[in-house]
Amino acid sequence: MRNFARAPYLARYFILFSLLALLISGCKPLVLHEQSAQNDLINLNSGESLGQTFVSRYNGLEGVALYLKPGLSAMGTLHMTLQPNADDRSGILTRADISLNDLKEGYYRIPFTTQGDSTNQYYYLRLTIDGPGNLYLGIAPANTYLNGALYKNDVPLDAQLAFRLIHDPTQIALGFANEAIIWLGILLACVFLFVVPGWALLSIFLPGWTALHRAEKLGLSAGLSLAIYPIFFLWTDLIGIHLGAFYAGLPPLIGLAAIFWRTRPLITRKSKLKSLEKINEDNPPKSLTRRIIKKIDLVDITLLFTVALVIFTRFWVIRNLDIPMWGDSYQHTIIVQLLVDHRGLFDSWEPYTDLLTFTYHFGFHTAVAIFHWGTGLGLPKATLWTGQIINVLAVLALYPLAIRIGRNRWAGVSTILIAGLLSPMPMYYVNWGRYTQLAGQVILATAVYLIWGIGEDQSSRWGPILLTSLTLGGLALTHYRVLIFSILFIIALFLFLGNRDHWLIRIKNLFIVGIGASIIFLPWFIHVFSGSLLNVFEQKIIPASGHNVINAPTPDTVGNIFVYLPALIWLFLPVIIGWSLWQRENGGTIVSLWWFFILLASHPQWLGLPGASVIGSFTAFIAAYIPASLLIGAAIGWMAERFSNQSPSLNILLLILAIGTGLWGVKQRLNDPDVAQFSLVTSPDLRANAWIRMNTSSNAMFLVNSFLAFDETTVVGSDGGWWLPLLSGRRTILPPINYLIERVPSTNYRDSLLTLTKTI
Repeated sequence: MRNFARAPYLARYFILFSLLALLISGCKPLVLHEQSAQNDLINLNSGESLGQTFVSRYNGLEGVALYLKPGLSAMGTLHMTLQPNADDRSGILTRADISLNDLKEGYYRIPFTTQGDSTNQYYYLRLTIDGPGNLYLGIAPANTYLNGALYKNDVPLDAQLAFRLIHDPTQIALGFANEAIIWLGILLACVFLFVVPGWALLSIFLPGWTALHRAEKLGLSAGLSLAIYPIFFLWTDLIGIHLGAFYAGLPPLIGLAAIFWRTRPLITRKSKLKSLEKINEDNPPKSLTRRIIKKIDLVDITLLFTVALVIFTRFWVIRNLDIPMWGDSYQHTIIVQLLVDHRGLFDSWEPYTDLLTFTYHFGFHTAVAIFHWGTGLGLPKATLWTGQIINVLAVLALYPLAIRIGRNRWAGVSTILIAGLLSPMPMYYVNWGRYTQLAGQVILATAVYLIWGIGEDQSSRWGPILLTSLTLGGLALTHYRVLIFSILFIIALFLFLGNRDHWLIRIKNLFIVGIGASIIFLPWFIHVFSGSLLNVFEQKIIPASGHNVINAPTPDTVGNIFVYLPALIWLFLPVIIGWSLWQRENGGTIVSLWWFFILLASHPQWLGLPGASVIGSFTAFIAAYIPASLLIGAAIGWMAERFSNQSPSLNILLLILAIGTGLWGVKQRLNDPDVAQFSLVTSPDLRANAWIRMNTSSNAMFLVNSFLAFDETTVVGSDGGWWLPLLSGRRTILPPINYLIERVPSTNYRDSLLTLTKTI
């Protein structure tokens, strides 16, 4: 046991996972109800065939269960073949038979040779009858299953078979182990690309960096790293340099070198201490167990457990997705494709569509391009994975702010627990592909932390000023609306601190920060005039009249507020805000004032002001997890700080509560993604795109399904046809939604799209 305790972490996990695999190897096969709806029957006669395409979600596919009902003369044998697709008879993977004699109505299992590496594999199940007679099989409507269709005589029908898939549990476990290794690689790439650059800069320029907890350093580094990349893209583009994959390599490698250089003295000191310890290794202390227990930090254990659950929920829900969901994901992926094609920033959207300018915020897209260059992952997958990585970072980035407000590490753990597992947001962003705002929120947390530090500083240290300028400049390039959130925080902070000493120094420092951030953003601000974005912004503040108004999409319907936060959190919020005011908790008061200003800014009509859709209530409400988790987490930190001396077992109690609550939260969050409603591209769409690429002319133009959205002002795609330019290299009549804010080929371009869709 002593040796096991000293074993490396990875070796320990490997041993535990191997034991788990051995335990489940004796379990019965797992039956998964892939499409178990059954409301009708279809007849299969001798000489005919029925088939079903499907995708296996796990390894170890070893059988299928079908709903069967004997016909008037059910005799002979039901013969089954499993093949990669309906057209390839020569590529049969396995065969199986089931006797029709004495058949009764119900589900019947048909076992076949185990397909080990079956996760996300596409299959065609073909059924025929050997012998006389007929058979009925259960079917359901076409919309009951996304990843396949029913076939009769190898021709697809608008229906689905009723079927269940059978898997070998040992193979499933091995598949999970393989995925865990992939996830570990993705996390290492994430740390290298999205943590190291910011960590290096903060370690050099942020006073008090060494005193911060590792989780605080991680959260701050993520925000600054994401801010650096769009600045790097912009300023190299200004001097006519496009670095391509070097964008992904230079900042992390320079950051690693800087970190190593600064930690050299510490490494040397530790090596000397180890040499001294080695002299006494023959005389180990008698109370080794007591020393190990003493070193255990329950707060850190809870933090690691909670972060692991957050990562698991974000990664698990996309393991079977090939393409990110909903309409935003299409425009994000096509922008990333253009960044990769041009090895940097661009203007023309050719060859994918005919937009003439690019003025959209692009911070998230640079992160995806970086991740693509750093990992080699395909762009749709890279967009999906980067979005979910940022979904994790958006939660972790709140940790430093929670510590600042709650003055206790339990405040940070509780904030991560609430934002990551108890709140539907930001997890729900995966449905919309609303990753640009999420990337902005990661940077926002770092910006607020740094601004707060400058606001409380009584000197003019240029290090924090430089870091804050970089962070705000990167935020401006990442999300225009979230930038307004940071400006409102500055107002809230200085209203609260305005009557204190040295306020002129603080104002001067923030003025310099604003100048620095403005200089960083200025080239892009000038560039924005080439498109229609500023016209859209102007019309949101001062609505124009006439026919040529450019309407930018703004989903501004709040609806049910319990979609954004659970009822219990909404109930706690006013209580905690009132308590923080009563107890004069400065951090809680500032955050409450900040989000009060955001609420007013998203509803200026309450004050009789125009511009109701500049921020939009929807934008504010889907970010409400930020103040909610910070304030409730801080309250838990305040209580932990107050009662820790009176109750030594408080940490154990909080650990147990966090584990139980976290596991309950995992179950809730895994139900947040709604693939059936929000996914535009499924496995059959990918195969259709491959067919189109091989069988149509490269200059073909496709009419694709679309509908009118946002009060019938905007044309958007409704299915996988919207993705044709990216997935098959074929143009369509429908551009990405950015056509509303970019320069277009003709003055009637937007109106003609509306007219065409209405006509169809």
